[in-house]
Order: sequence, then C-alpha cells, then structure tokens
Amino acid sequence: PWRETSASLTSQIFFNWMTQIIVLGAQKPLEASDLWDLSEADSAAHIVDDHYKRKTHLKTSFVYNLLKGSWFHVTLMMTYSIASTVLALTSPFFLNTLIKWISDPNRETSRGWSLLAALVTCLTVRAVIVGQLVHHARRASLAIRAISVDEIYQKTLRRSASIHKKNGAAIDDDASVGKIVTLVSIDAERIREYIAAYSYRILDIPLSMILSFIGLFAIVGWAAFAGLAVIVVLIPAGSYVGKIIGDLQETLMEMTDNRVNAINEMLQGIRAVKYFAWEPQFINRITAARSAEVAVWTRVSIFYVCNNLLACGTSLVVAFVTFTTYTLVLGNALDSSTAFTCIALLAILNRSIATLPWALGEFFRVKVSLDRASRFLAEPELDRFEHERAAPRVSTMVGGPVVGFRAASFRYHSIYSARGDLNRDGSAAGDQREESDLPSEFHLRDIDVEFPVGRLSLVMGATGSGKSSLILALSGVKMKCISGKQHLPTAHPTAYVAQSAWIMNATIRDNILFGARYDAKRYQETIEACALIRDLETLEGGDLTEIGDKGVNLSGGQKARISLARAAYSRAPILLLDDPLSAVDAPTAKNLLHHCLLGALKNRTVILVSHAVSLVLPHVYFAVVLGAGCVVAQGTPDEIFRNPAAEGVFRLEPAASSERRELAATETIAAALEGTGTKLVDEEEKATGTVAWTVYWTYFKAAGGVFFLAIFLSTFVLENTFYLLENVWVQRWTDGVTKTAPEIAAVGPASTLAALAGDSTIGDGSASAVDRADVTGFLAVYGAIGFSIILVTTAQLSFMVYSYIRAGTAMHQNLLRSILGAPMRFFEVTPIGRILNRFSKDTESIDNDVVWKVHEFASQVTARGGFKILFIVVLIAFEAPIFIAGMLPLTLIYYLIAKDYLLTSRDLKRLESVSRSPLFSQFSETLAGVETVRAFGAQGRLVSGIHDKIDLNHRAYFLMWSANRWLCIRTDMIGALVTLAAGVIVVAGSLSPGMTGLVLVYALE
Repeated sequence: PWRETSASLTSQIFFNWMTQIIVLGAQKPLEASDLWDLSEADSAAHIVDDHYKRKTHLKTSFVYNLLKGSWFHVTLMMTYSIASTVLALTSPFFLNTLIKWISDPNRETSRGWSLLAALVTCLTVRAVIVGQLVHHARRASLAIRAISVDEIYQKTLRRSASIHKKNGAAIDDDASVGKIVTLVSIDAERIREYIAAYSYRILDIPLSMILSFIGLFAIVGWAAFAGLAVIVVLIPAGSYVGKIIGDLQETLMEMTDNRVNAINEMLQGIRAVKYFAWEPQFINRITAARSAEVAVWTRVSIFYVCNNLLACGTSLVVAFVTFTTYTLVLGNALDSSTAFTCIALLAILNRSIATLPWALGEFFRVKVSLDRASRFLAEPELDRFEHERAAPRVSTMVGGPVVGFRAASFRYHSIYSARGDLNRDGSAAGDQREESDLPSEFHLRDIDVEFPVGRLSLVMGATGSGKSSLILALSGVKMKCISGKQHLPTAHPTAYVAQSAWIMNATIRDNILFGARYDAKRYQETIEACALIRDLETLEGGDLTEIGDKGVNLSGGQKARISLARAAYSRAPILLLDDPLSAVDAPTAKNLLHHCLLGALKNRTVILVSHAVSLVLPHVYFAVVLGAGCVVAQGTPDEIFRNPAAEGVFRLEPAASSERRELAATETIAAALEGTGTKLVDEEEKATGTVAWTVYWTYFKAAGGVFFLAIFLSTFVLENTFYLLENVWVQRWTDGVTKTAPEIAAVGPASTLAALAGDSTIGDGSASAVDRADVTGFLAVYGAIGFSIILVTTAQLSFMVYSYIRAGTAMHQNLLRSILGAPMRFFEVTPIGRILNRFSKDTESIDNDVVWKVHEFASQVTARGGFKILFIVVLIAFEAPIFIAGMLPLTLIYYLIAKDYLLTSRDLKRLESVSRSPLFSQFSETLAGVETVRAFGAQGRLVSGIHDKIDLNHRAYFLMWSANRWLCIRTDMIGALVTLAAGVIVVAGSLSPGMTGLVLVYALE
C-alpha cells in the first residue's frame, strides 16, 4: 500500500515516508514488484469514475473537465504557490536589514541574531511549502493524465473517423494510428507536465513580479519605474514569440503524427517489408517525414532561443536601467544595503522574467495539445454510441425483422475502410496501404434482407461487391446508416470474425476466451471444432503459448481458426463471420464447415461471408448475393441456383479461390511456434546501476563529439564568470561609497577579483559628493559585463540548438536503421507498442528534454556547484576559517543523501519508462481490432485494462517525483544551514557591508 496515507504529519512534511524505498533502492536495483500500489484516491479507476460523476454535461470543454477532475489538488497548489511567493520576498528585506545593522557602529548584537533566526526560519518554512506545492502539482498531474488517456481511449472505441479533403484528395488524418499514438505518448504527457511544472506559475509569476516591483519601489523609489518601463516594453515581445511558437507547435505535431503513422504502418506490415526487401523505400519515406519534422523543429528552436534571449536581456537591462536612474538621474549614492537588496529583489524578479517566456512557450505548446485532444474528442461517433457512455446498445429498428435490414443504405465513415472494402472484398481491417484511384466513398444501397434466426446464412458476391460492408453495417461497428432501418438484437454481444483475423498479444487460450470464464468442456469442444488440436499438440506450451503482436508468428490459417474459435466459444447468439475459410486449405475448410459451422454453431444465427460457394451453399438455409453494393438475389440455395442474377458468382469462384489460396500460402510462410515454450514476448529490458559513460558519449558524439563538449562547457564557464564578476563589481563599488581605497584593498579574495575588473573607488557616502564621471564609469563597466553575458548566452544557445538538432536527427536515423535491420525474430518477441514508445515519447524526449537537462546540469555545476559555492566558501573561510569545519559534515551529509537518491531515482525513471510501453501496446492493439472489440462488447474490460496500465506507469512516476521531493527538502535544509553558518560569520565577524551583501546574496541562492 501507498505509505504516505498512513504517515504522520511530520513524515509527510519532510517526506520521511519515502525513506524506506530510498534505502531499498540504494541496496539493490529496484524492480516493479518493489513499488507500492497507488492509494485508492490516486488510482486511475477512482479518478476516472469521479470524473464522469462530475461530468454532468457531455458538451463541456475538455479543459474544464480536466480541471474539474483535479480541483482539490489544483486549489491546494495555487494556495501553496501564493504562500511560497510571499515568503520568497522576505529574504531581500532581511538582507537589507542585516546590511544596515552591519553598517551601524552602535548595533545591538541581539538584533543581529534575531534577524538571522527569522531569515533561516522563513527559508525553512518556504522549503516545506515548496515541497508540498510540487508534490500536489505532481498528484494533480496524475489525475489529469489518467482522465486524458481514458477519454482518448474511450473515444477510440466509439469514434467514427471522418473523411477530409486536402488538395483535392481524400485523407483520413483524424483516424490515423500515428495521431492517436501521438495524442497519448506526447500530448497527454505534455498536458501532465504542464500541470506539474508550470500551471501554478499562473499566479506565481505575476504575483512575484508585482511584489518584487513594490519592494524595489520601497528601496530605490521612483527608479523602480524605469525598470518597470523596460518590462512593459519587452515582455509583450516575449508573448508574441510565444504565440509564434504555439503556431509552429501545431505544425510540428502534425509532422510528428505523419512520421509515427509511417512507422506504425511499417511495423504493422513488417513481414511483407522483410519478404519484399522494402526497407530502403521505408527508410526513405520515414526519413522524409523526419526531415519535414526537423525543419519545423528547427524553427521552433530558433524562436525558443529568441525567447530565452528576451528573458536574459530583459533582466539585465532592468537592473542596468534601475541602477542608472537611481544614481545618475536621481543623484543617489548606491550603498551596500540598497545595492544588494536590489540585487536580491532583481534576482527574484529576473527569475520570474526568465520563467515567463518559457511559461508562455509551454502554455502555447500545451494549448496545441489541448486543442488537438479536444478536436479528437469532438469527432463524430458511431450511431450506436452517440447517446451513450456505458448504456446498453439500442437497436436502430423497432418492430422490424429480428436480424436484417429494411430499405437501408450505408456509407463508410473512413476512407481507409472504404478502400479496404473495395480492395479486399469489403475488408474493414484498416488496410492502410498506398492510396489508389478507387472511389472515395462506397455505399450499400437499398438493402432489404431478413436473415433467419438460428440458421446458417451465406453472403456471396464478387470482390468489391460489399459483402464485408454488409457485415459491418449489420453489426453497427463501422458504417453509418444514411436511410432505412437496421436491426440486430442487443440483449447479448455479437461475435464477429474479421476478414483479417485480429489476434491479441496474449496466450492462445486468452485469445479464444477473450475475457469469458473458462469452461473446460466447452473449450475442448471449441478447439476440436476449429481444427486446432494438432496445432496445439505441436507447441511446447500448448494453448498457453504466447502469441506475438498481431499474431506475427502464426500462419494465416492459424490466425483465422483462433479468431473463429473466439467467436464459437462465446455465448453470443449471433455470429458474423467475414470469410474465415479463405485463409485455410480445402480439407481444413471442409472440416470447419462440418464440425464448426454445422456442428458447434448449430442452432445459432450465423451469417457467413465466403467465396467457397460450391462448398458452403448446399448446406446453408439462406443466401444473399451482392453486386456493386446492392442485393441482386436472395433466398434458399435452390432459389439462388435458379436465379440468373447469381450466375456471375459461380463463374467468379475459381479465380477468387485461387487468389485466396495464394494469400493463404504466402501467410503460411510465417514462423512456426515450435520450441518457443509458453513465453514468446520478451520482457522489456531495464538497465541497472550507473548509466554507462558510453550512453552519454553516444549522445555527445551525435551532437558533435569533443568539439561540442569543449564549446558547450567553455560558454558555461565564461557565462558564470561574467555573472560572478557582475556581483563582485557591485560589491567593489558599494564598499567604495563608505570606505577608502586602502580599506577595500584589505578585503582579500574579492579584492583580487575586483582588481581584475578594474580598481575604482567611487563616492564618499553622500549623494552630493558622488562623482558623476566615476558613476558613469561604474555603470559603463556594469553594462559591458551585462552585454557580454547576453553575447555569451546567445552563442551558447545557438550552438546548443545546432547540436541537439544534429543529435536528434542522427539518433533517429540510427534507431530506424537498427529496427529495420533486426531479424524477424525481434518483431515476434517485441510488441509494436514498445517500438512505438521508442519512436514517439523517447524520441520526443531526446529532441526536447535531454539537451535542456544537460543545460540545467551544466548550469548547476558551473553556477552553483562550481563558481558560486567555491567562491562563497573561500570568501567566508578567508574571514573565518572555522567555517570550513562546519562545511565538512554538511558536505558529507549532502554526498550520502545524493548518492542514495541517485541510485533510487535512476531505477524509478527506468521503471517509469518501461511501464509506458504496455500502455501504447494496448492502444495500437485495440486500434487494429476495434471492430471486433465493439462487436463483442468488450469495451469495459479493455478500459479496465488501460486503467491498470496507467496505474503501473503512475506508481513509478509518482514515486520518482516523491523521491525528488525527499531529496529537495533535505538539500533545502542543508542550504538553510549554510545560510545560517554564513549568517553566524556575518553577525559575529567584522565583514564590510558590501562583503556582507555579497556573502548573503550567494548564500541565499
């Protein structure tokens, strides 16, 4: 069970309830069995059930429904965000008061200690609040994603894909597998991450900017309005750039859909690709789709660089303009308390300004994802689902024949289905091959047929006459009734066998049972009737042998017989069989006719589509002959034989049979299952231990190798050198307001750095004595440093864009060639969803996340782990060597905490990534057999399966981020202790006001 629910208040505040799994992860590699189950409140089933209870109106917006489903955590999140922002603004004012206290020669020591205690208390309380804020944000994001994935999956089961026109050609973009996979793998993930990382910024950023400005106004007066003017001028530019990013993101997602769809098409037909050596053609096609995606991605990245430069430039210009107005325009002296309080306030303001463009960019990106999801959910649904969620199916015909049609006409919702009907004799199996010049729509017209109950009926006709379409129209799972009536009793599900047999990635027994209770006697009779006994005897695992994705390791005949056995085992009173005899040889077809159709299925209503007219027709009770979408003859076998309109069917049979035998022979080349044991599909491998350096080098090599690393690290070192120099320059100048040059020279390490920047002593402490020329010189150097930061940042980001686009392109191409170069055995043991996970979510992570994680890591190492920490330790140690003694145990504690966290978080991240694949696999599997699922009425069971897979992914995800909070609350406490130690040196020592400001500013960061 989830440990948090039974944890004490203290344990929840400091995330002590996570210690157990952190320790376990440090002792051994974590496995899925080590993870705790989510609490009932966080489970997908509970969240979705609560969501639908609240969702009183089906027409309310998708966004509204999402927020309504997680309103409690969103409300808590916003409350914590406000409290955190307010507390963040207390640090600059404690800093201001402490510097003024240091400047006062008659200061009271007790007041200094009180101020320090209050500062550390505020830091500690804020750390706790931020921890709870992020934790609730992650919890809210779980609910958001669970609802999103559930809505998309249920829509997939209900929707009728619409035909669209583009450049005069009919396309089926909205129904593409690629788009649906992208909606789940990228869009739903992006919505979740926005809620977790950016949603609370809606209040945080504007509130922080307002409070920072008020604080600046309190410190520098009207000079604050000069900085505000810069913000007012530059922020709209950032909003404009963010809007452009949003527009480009829409195009980028369309390109991603096209690429993933092409990859899915390749994987669905991988056996044909291998047999006919079509690898080069698919490499060229997918590479072209990737190139189009990269072209848009490059433009998006360029605008992201512009956004970042606006943020960086705005923060630096605001500081420069504020100081210039305060000193040159208003004629004030910039003392230490004013300067470093301004720096602290500007640091908070700058964080908001820097975050704003990113937040806007993410907002426009997530808006694209929300719009895409909303459009998908708004697509028309099949008639049988339009007015129901989980309600029983309602017949479209009242008082009509028991099974059949009355003057009914139908058309397809999807262009691919229509083409499938024409190309493959009415097949609706989603045959998405290359487009041809066939008609864009196929109609069944004026169908008036009543099938006898409890009897075997035959539907005949030439290829493309509409036989499969008739079956789909009767079942209501694919076609749209445009006139007349259709009737099928709905008290029980209908069994359906598609022309292209749908096989799940499960055992043979599970495929036959399809969720039904196991009845040994009935099961044995079924496999005997469907001629599966000999097949099962040859298998080491018998009927417990696992079948690969889409039955890739079965012959066409085996797939057809397993699919027929599924229908026969069901207790459905009505069975719709779409040409199951075409995939088997003549003796097997005869066996199936006598033992299954006329034996096991006796006294059940069976409607069979078949080209084996001479074999089947003498044994049926009723027959229908179709031609060009119309009924040309119907009646008993004798009536059909005598009807001149049916003569064409008998003439076509030899050719059709030859075609089917050829297809069956081709498919029979499929790999046999002998010797595979019960387990076929391999478990997805998960790395253990430390990430190998070769993994990092693979990425860096693709990005540019040693040259990339050298430039990348050099720009970071240079950037942080300038940032450090900027603050040292301020300290140097402000100390000069109240001290003489010799006094400044005695400061120590800071003096050395200041000397590198130039030695200039400005002012004597009064506004009237300030030398304007010296002030101008100071501001000129300060501005030059800021301009240098902008230049270095521009070079750094531009180089990063070039490098990560290069890396993403190269790694995608290598992945594609590796997949296509894999032997057929690889595809037999690897689910398609797992491969799609690599090409969708993982590729998106490489494209967008990895480089910024590297950027963030380098920034932390050079800015905090390197320059700033080293600088402040040396600086304080110079004044008080005992500080080193306090830092050593803190450093050791930090190392031990970080080591345990890294070991655990790596495994949790790997488990989270691995647990996504089953979710994608079920999506792709369901899409391949959605007509069968609808006919059998198995939607509820499959939705429950999706909920279970969401929970498996979410428990790893939530534990991963809870571990992150476990680390952060502890490092924040260590940070508060470092601030306390620095404060003790300040209060008990004899630092100058400028040095006090410099030390505390860095300690607070």
